[in-house]
Amino acid sequence: MSRYHAACDELHLPKNLYDLEFTKEGQRLGLGFRKNYYRIGRHIDRFGKNIIITDRADWSTDQIVRASLDRYMVENAFRQTKDDDLVSLQPIRH
Repeated sequence: MSRYHAACDELHLPKNLYDLEFTKEGQRLGLGFRKNYYRIGRHIDRFGKNIIITDRADWSTDQIVRASLDRYMVENAFRQTKDDDLVSLQPIRH
């Protein structure tokens, strides 16, 4: 069970997506597992949702959502500043 929990932690998954069943028959140990489709569905339903937090109380909901959607431009600009081929500093010799 601890290995299953460690694998879930490593993959950032909830531990209740599968139902585990341990059995012991004489000297043999057995493990059975089943997908819990309800819990998997609930987990998938949470994908793609964003919570937008702002201090712009004077903006309309539309303005807040548009500003949030336009953040990709700022994120792309930051990515460009980290690109070694585009922005590189080398020692200048004179």
